[in-house]
Amino acid sequence: MALARTLLTGAAVLALAVAGIVIPSEPAHANVVCLGNGTTAPTITAPATALEGNAGDTNRLWELVVSCGPTTDPVGSAWELAWDSVAPLPLGMSFDGQNNHQLRGIPQQVGVHTITIRVVATNGFDAENPVTLTRTIAITARPRMTSTSIPPATVGASYEARFNGYASGVTAVGALPPGLTMGPSGVVSGMPEYAPGSGASASYAFRAAVDGVTASNAPFTINVASSTPVISTDSLAAGWTGLGYDQLLTAPFGADWTASGLPAGLAVSGDRITGTPTQSGTFSVVVTASRGTAHSVSRTLELHIGESAALGDVTLPRAVRGVAYDHALSILGDDVVFTGGSDAPGLVVAEGRISGTPTAAGGFEVTAVVENAGARVERVLELIVSDPGYTVSEVAASPDQLLAFGAAGLPAGDGFDVTLGGERVLTGVTASVEGTVDRVFAVPRLAPGVYRVETVGAAVPGSLELTVLPVLDTALPQLHYGRGYAGRIDSRYGGAVAVAAGSTLPPGLTLHPDGALEGTAGYDGVSPAAETRSIPITVNGVAAGSVLLPLVLDAPTLDADEPPRAVVDAPYVFAIPARGQQVDVTVAGELPEGLELIDSELVGIPVEPGEFALTVTAENRAGRVVRDVLLVVTRPTVTVSTGSIAPGARLDVHGEGFAADAEVAIWVHSDPVLLSRVTSDPDGRIRATVAIPGSLPPGLHRIEVRTSTGSYWAELTIVGGLARTGAEPVALLAMAAALIGGGVLLRRGGWRLRRAGAR
Repeated sequence: MALARTLLTGAAVLALAVAGIVIPSEPAHANVVCLGNGTTAPTITAPATALEGNAGDTNRLWELVVSCGPTTDPVGSAWELAWDSVAPLPLGMSFDGQNNHQLRGIPQQVGVHTITIRVVATNGFDAENPVTLTRTIAITARPRMTSTSIPPATVGASYEARFNGYASGVTAVGALPPGLTMGPSGVVSGMPEYAPGSGASASYAFRAAVDGVTASNAPFTINVASSTPVISTDSLAAGWTGLGYDQLLTAPFGADWTASGLPAGLAVSGDRITGTPTQSGTFSVVVTASRGTAHSVSRTLELHIGESAALGDVTLPRAVRGVAYDHALSILGDDVVFTGGSDAPGLVVAEGRISGTPTAAGGFEVTAVVENAGARVERVLELIVSDPGYTVSEVAASPDQLLAFGAAGLPAGDGFDVTLGGERVLTGVTASVEGTVDRVFAVPRLAPGVYRVETVGAAVPGSLELTVLPVLDTALPQLHYGRGYAGRIDSRYGGAVAVAAGSTLPPGLTLHPDGALEGTAGYDGVSPAAETRSIPITVNGVAAGSVLLPLVLDAPTLDADEPPRAVVDAPYVFAIPARGQQVDVTVAGELPEGLELIDSELVGIPVEPGEFALTVTAENRAGRVVRDVLLVVTRPTVTVSTGSIAPGARLDVHGEGFAADAEVAIWVHSDPVLLSRVTSDPDGRIRATVAIPGSLPPGLHRIEVRTSTGSYWAELTIVGGLARTGAEPVALLAMAAALIGGGVLLRRGGWRLRRAGAR
C-alpha cells in the first residue's frame, strides 16, 4: 500500500503515530518521492531517547525525519525512497499505508522493542546501500485493580469499598454516586445522596486510574438503592400578599418534593416553595418528600400569608366650613401602622380618621401612610372644604339627567322646595339634625341655556348656576358640491342652532337658527374629493358637540350636443358645456384658424370653411370625461331664383352657411330698400320670397342679405324702361342678355355694411 508524495521543498518529514493492527511477521513499507541530484544519500534523524507508550493506549506519537539530500539539479531528478523496519514492529503497530510518513497502532506487547528503520532509494541513488537508524520503543503495561466486585449502596447509609493493588495515586474516572469520594489508596467511601428524579434506585459507572493512567479493568458499577426520607423542615416562614416568597424544603440526603394546600400564587419548584402570593390567610400545607413511589413521607406545616398594607381611599367626601367632619379612611392589611396629617385648619388626622371642624374653605391636602412588613403605601388626598350653603353635583347636565342636590350648615329641620328654570324639581326638602341635605332630582326638558337652581322658602336662600346642555337629533345627508343642498340639525328641546365660534361651514351654505342647513356649496379646489367634515354646533350659545357633514365632489359631465356651426369671417363664441366644480377643459385636435380656447370657450373669427374633429376633455379631482365632437365652419352663399326680373315681380332669395337661428335682413340696392326680415333655420339656411319695388329703374342692381356680422350679395337686373342710373341703353341690354337664364353672381360682404347706394 505505497502512497507517493512529491515534496517540492526537497525534504520529507515523517511522523510515527498510533493506528491499526498488522501481522508482525510482515514488514510494512512506505514510500516517498524525493527531488535530488541522484548522487547524495538521504539522511534519517530521530530523537535520541527511547520511544515509550502504554499497552492499549491510543494517540501515541513518534516522529521520524527523512531527508532526501541536497538538490543541485535546477530541473530536479525524481527518485523514490522505500522505507520499512528491518525487524517486525511491535504487535498492534504498523506503517500507515495511506499516510506514508506515520507509524500508527495500539501497542499490545509489553516490553522494550528495538526497531531498525531502513531507507532504500529504489531509483536514482545507489539502491544497494540503504540508510538505517535504530531506536527502541518501550511499551509498559496499564495498571490493573484486583477488586472484581463492588458492593451496593443505600441512600443515607455509610459506605466503603476498597480497590486493592496500589497505595497511592488512585483516582476515579467517571461519575461516582453523589456523596461518595475515592481516596488515593483506592478506597471509595461516604454516605450516598439521592439524585432528584432518580426514583427507587440509580446506577453509577466509573473506572479507576493510577497516576493518570486508566486501569485496564472494565468500568465498575455502584448501585444505589433509595431509602425513605426524613423531612427536617418543621416550619414555613410567613409571607405577604404581593411580596415574593422563597422557602427551602430539607430532607437529609435529598428527595423529590410536592406540596398541596398552597395559597394562590405559590408553587413547588425543586426543593423550594416560590412565587408571589395573592391570597392572604393561614393555610395547612402538606409537603411530601419521596424517593420513588415506595419511599415517601408527608408532613403538614402551617403557612401564614399576611395581607399587605393598602389604602382604599382615592377621594375624600367634601367638607363644609364650620360643620363637624369625621371620615374613617379605608385601611387594608394586617398589622398596619398608620401615620398622617393635613394642612386643613381645624382638622386632625389620627388613627386612620380625619375629624374636626374645618375653619377655612378651600382645597387642602391630607397625607395618609399605611405600612406593614408586606408593603408601604403613601397617598396625598385632596379635601375640598366649602362654605355653608348648597351644592349641585354637576355644573352642566342634559335634560332627564339625575343630579345630586346637597346642603350643609342649614338650620336643623329647615324645609323648602327647589326649582330649576322656574320648574319645581324638589318638594318637601328638610335639613337633617346636622343641617345637611342630600337629595336627587332630574333635569327638566328645558331648551339649552344657563339657568338657576333656587331654593323656595328656605331659611338660608340659595341660588346656583346650572347649564342645560343641548341634545341633537340629526343625521345630515350627503352634500354634493355645486348642487343645491337642504339638511336639518334638530335640537330636541328647541333653541337657536348656530355654528360654534371659530368654525365655518363650506362656502355657500347657510345654517338658520331653526336648524335648516341649505345652499349650494362651491368646491375650493384643494379639499378631498370625498370627506366627512365635523362641524361644531351651539344651541342658544351652549356647545352641543359636532355634527358630521359628508361632502362629495362629483365628476364633471359634458353635454352630448355638437357645437354650433361657425361662419367664416363671423365672430364665434361657444361655451363648452362642461358641468361640475373646478373643472379644467382642454381641447385636442386642430382648431379652425382664427379660433382659440379661452376659459372653456372657443372664441375668435374663423377664416376658412371646413369640418374639424376635436376631442374635448373635462376634468376635476373627482374624475374626467372625454367626448369627440365635430365643429363645422361654413362660408355663407346667397342665390336668387332669376337673374333678371321686372319691377313689381316676386323674387325667391335662398342662402346657406349662415349661423343657426340668425336674424337677417334682405335689401335691394342701388338705393337701399328693405325687402324682408327672416331668421335662418337650425341648419343655417334662409328662404324668403320678396316683392321687387315697382319704382326700381331698369338696370343692374344687387340683393343684399345682411347679418349682424356681415353682408352677402347676389346680382340682379331690373328690366323695363331706361335705367335712371344714366347707363347707356346698349350697355343695359348687353348686361340683361348676359344674365338671362337665371345665372347668379355671388359676392362675399366684408365685416362692415356697405353705404346705402354703394355697388
